[in-house]
Amino acid sequence: MDHDSHESELSNLARELTHALAGATELAQQQLAQQRDWKQAFRNGLIAGFGGVIGATVVMSLVLSVLQPFKSLESIGPMIDRLTTVLKQQNHR
Repeated sequence: MDHDSHESELSNLARELTHALAGATELAQQQLAQQRDWKQAFRNGLIAGFGGVIGATVVMSLVLSVLQPFKSLESIGPMIDRLTTVLKQQNHR
C-alpha cells in the first residue's frame, strides 16, 4: 500500500469513528433527558419493581410445581417438604 491509500483508509476510519461517536453522544443526551423527568423515572421504577415481583412469583411457582412429584421419594422427600415450606412462608411475607 502506498502513502495515499493509507491516508484514505485513515480518513475513512476517522469518519466512521466520528459517526459512531455522534450516535453515542445523541443516545447519552436522550438518556440524560429521560433521567431528568422524575415522573417517568418513578413510573419506570414501579414497572421494574412490579415486573420483578411477578417474575419471582412465576419462578417460585414453577419450582414448587416441578418439585411436587419428587416429594414421594424417601431420600429427598423431607428436604423438598422443608424447601416447599420455606418458599411458601417467604411468599406470605
